[in-house]
Amino acid sequence: MKLPWRNVADKLRIPDARRLVHTPDRLFRQRHHQRRHALVGNPGIRTAQLQWTPGSDDQTAWDIFYKADGDADSTIVEAITKNPYTLTGLEPETNYIVRVRGNCGGGNVSRWSNEITLTTDILNLCEAVRRDVSQRFGIQLQPEAIFVGE
Repeated sequence: MKLPWRNVADKLRIPDARRLVHTPDRLFRQRHHQRRHALVGNPGIRTAQLQWTPGSDDQTAWDIFYKADGDADSTIVEAITKNPYTLTGLEPETNYIVRVRGNCGGGNVSRWSNEITLTTDILNLCEAVRRDVSQRFGIQLQPEAIFVGE
C-alpha cells in the first residue's frame, strides 16, 4: 500500500520522494550541517597551525582537506579531535588551499568550510643548504652540522 504522500510524489515525478521525509536522523544531520566553520591558519616553514569555529556544539571531530595550490593531488586528514590542529610535512614557500568540515561519525559530515589559502614561510639559509645537499648528493645533514660564518 502506498502512502498518500508517495502517490502525490509519483504523480509529480519526484525521483526519490524519501528525500522529502524529515526523519529524526535527517533533521539531526540538517541542523548539524547548516552552520559553516570559520577557519584561520598560521603557517610556518613546514607546518601550518589551523583553528576553526565548530559548526555546532556537538561536533567533536573534524576532517581537514588541504592541497598545494595548482596541484591535482589532495589530502584529507580524517576525524581530528584537536582544535587547533597543526598540519605537518608541508613544503616551504608553497601556497596551500585548506578547508575543514565536521565529522560526527557514521557518514554524518558537514559541508566543507570556505577555503583559505596559506603560504608557508621561506626557508632560512641553513635549511636551504640542507635541502640542496640532500637533493644533489642524497646526504641528510643534521642542523647542527651546518656552520655559516667566518
